[in-house]
Amino acid sequence: MLNPPLKSANSLIVMFISSLILVGVFGAVLLQIGAPTQFSALLFLIFAVGSYLFAGMFGVTTRLETFRNTGRTSNSLFAGLSIASALISSMVFVSFAGIYYQTGIDAFAILLGLVLGLALMTVLFAAPLNRSGADTPTGFLYTKDKRGYAGITTLIVVVCCSLPLLVLQFKVSGFVAETVFELSARNGMIISALVIAFCLICGGQQSLTVARVLAYPAILIAVFLPLAWTSYKVSGNPVPHLAFGKSALEPVEQINREVLNSGFSSEADIFRLTSDAANLDTFNFIATIICLALGAAAMPHLLQHFATLPKAIVARRAGFFSICFLALVITALPIVALFIQFDVYTTLLGLQLADLETDAGWVFGLSGAANFPAIQICNALVASGAEAIQACGQSEEYFLQSKDITVDAQLLHIGSALINDLPDLLTPLLAMGAMLALWSTADGLILVMANSVTGNLIKSKFANTGKQLFLSRLSIIGIIVLSVLISLFVELDTTFLFNAGFAVAAAAVFPVMLFRFLDTGAHPIQLMVGLVCGLLITIALLFFTHYGMDLAPLSGDELKVQIPNLTEEVIGVGLALPGLIVSVLMMFLTKLALNYQRKAEEEPTGEKIDASA
Repeated sequence: MLNPPLKSANSLIVMFISSLILVGVFGAVLLQIGAPTQFSALLFLIFAVGSYLFAGMFGVTTRLETFRNTGRTSNSLFAGLSIASALISSMVFVSFAGIYYQTGIDAFAILLGLVLGLALMTVLFAAPLNRSGADTPTGFLYTKDKRGYAGITTLIVVVCCSLPLLVLQFKVSGFVAETVFELSARNGMIISALVIAFCLICGGQQSLTVARVLAYPAILIAVFLPLAWTSYKVSGNPVPHLAFGKSALEPVEQINREVLNSGFSSEADIFRLTSDAANLDTFNFIATIICLALGAAAMPHLLQHFATLPKAIVARRAGFFSICFLALVITALPIVALFIQFDVYTTLLGLQLADLETDAGWVFGLSGAANFPAIQICNALVASGAEAIQACGQSEEYFLQSKDITVDAQLLHIGSALINDLPDLLTPLLAMGAMLALWSTADGLILVMANSVTGNLIKSKFANTGKQLFLSRLSIIGIIVLSVLISLFVELDTTFLFNAGFAVAAAAVFPVMLFRFLDTGAHPIQLMVGLVCGLLITIALLFFTHYGMDLAPLSGDELKVQIPNLTEEVIGVGLALPGLIVSVLMMFLTKLALNYQRKAEEEPTGEKIDASA
């Protein structure tokens, strides 16, 4: 395709936003005439599916080069949108507000880590990767290996850091489909798989870029419209970043002081937005930031976007745009948690159980009386005031305390419109944004694994580009089927999957990328040693700290990694640090060994020449 479709993507964005507005208007009309909310929800889901199908057909190509890197016809704005959309995944869009609600300032480790990771990726890797001309992960890391060992090693590492994140996206997509769209989790995963498969099979990287360029505005609208509505409702100011301080932050802190002084709640039960929730000590907080930053900077599905750009300066500009686009969304999510807590404080805290149905009846629609179990009263889902009284084991004169009100962290953001008593249409809008965010991450993970298989392992056997293109599409189908089967039949903790993906990238891929571009004389063996050491140590630590020897999580025999005088236990993504250190150390030692061997081989030759002279 000589006329790249990305050149006309500006008009596509306008058309897409206009279509989204029309869908919203039509959904509002359906609600006004008395149609069930489910009809409006399915309308938004159909729109999201249609946008991905359209992106696949619009970017369709039969050229291998365009399939892998858009023929280097992308521009910095579209690449920046694509990278930002890829990072606004399940952990960011769906869970970050809930994590912030639960852990307070600890959640800033995720925010800072992701933004810092994009900055590192832009500064360290954007220009060198673009100049290298590589469009596959093995090409990023190796240029001299001719035996195929590099391709196999890189494929294993790419799968180990991409597959956990891919399974995570499918699991959460099933959860969203089940909660909001009232589909089964299995059907939600299957729909997601089919939509992504169609888009990628049609146009590969080109269709992927078009889909993400369209997805980002929808994600932005889904985040900001409910938040701006809540901000205006609470403070009269629709700009949440300007309104949340005096309208929510200060009142929440004031209520905290009042309930503590009165003995109404304990220090452990109140919501503390500006203080450490004590889940992470100083070491783990810093380790989380560092490892998330290094992992994000070395994520193969993000790095492949720099291969779509025509020159290095454009690649750096794309990295800058991606930081701005990600920060615009992610900095709004803590405000979501704050406004929800403000609403909970002002409507539920201190309310008598006898008045629950009359003064806060909305809570039952988010508890036992609906398919949206976002709030628990006294650790139970309740559908009436009588059930709340029974759950609390108190009389109807009992006043609700902080410890009696539990908000589901995973449902917090998607349920924010219902919790803040906003129009029903905004919940399907949030769910649509969540699905687009999930798909925008999943498609890149699938494509980078497929490129790892076909671009290096199969390329040497099939010189014909048509066969390579066919096998690339076949690899995409195989990877999707494998990930969906794992999502459906293997019970895995979503937090563990998130930590595993970023930890492997930080410990194995980042140091090797750094050596590859800073040391132009790096030997393939040296880089493979770094990959293998970082991978094996990190996977071992993640596995044994989560599952232990009996392969059952939380059974008591899990490994604890302690560092005297620093932390009692290294947790989460911070477990990448030992693998990172060992990987760097082993690459240095391997380099010294290779240099020593080379000198040893050169010395006899020199002695022979001198003797003959």
